[in-house]
Amino acid sequence: MKKRISTAIIGSGFQANNWANALKNHKNYDLKKINSSNKERGVKFAAEHNCQFEIDEYKIANDKDIDLVVFSTSPDRQKKSIDFANKKKKFNS
Repeated sequence: MKKRISTAIIGSGFQANNWANALKNHKNYDLKKINSSNKERGVKFAAEHNCQFEIDEYKIANDKDIDLVVFSTSPDRQKKSIDFANKKKKFNS
């Protein structure tokens, strides 16, 4: 059996909801975590999409079990995707 891609979403608005539904409908992805700057909305989103709410976005970045992070939020938070990518990248010496 093929490994599913463990996914997290940063954001909990309209587009994040669209992403969550798309991931649910695709057999290769497994939505594991959600992060939102609004805790109440994030907790509600997590309950609706059967995933875990994580208040600290950098815990998601450092989670070795998360393969993909979707940024569905404001542009200032989207810039953090570079930090996330650097934390996930494996450097060979």
